[in-house]
Amino acid sequence: VECVYLGDGKIRAGELQLSFSGQEHYVIEALVKSGSATKTELQSHSGVEDAVKVLKRIRDKHPQLAPHITFPGGKGKGGYRTTIKQAAR
Repeated sequence: VECVYLGDGKIRAGELQLSFSGQEHYVIEALVKSGSATKTELQSHSGVEDAVKVLKRIRDKHPQLAPHITFPGGKGKGGYRTTIKQAAR
């Protein structure tokens, strides 16, 4: 299923449209815009101190996004990545 970030906290996953607000919006937008980020970068770009917990909550709450959000294999083993694309403006 292709996932596209439409802006304003909205993601289209196939035929389904998901909306995010608050911290979830900031974290998903920061990750999509950067494509990949370390924990520190994700916190900095989103402005959310517990950005990793928020990202895990998004992945767990919306299993259709799980294949598109990659977590590192452990401390110091890479960063957080996504294959969610930004919509063409």
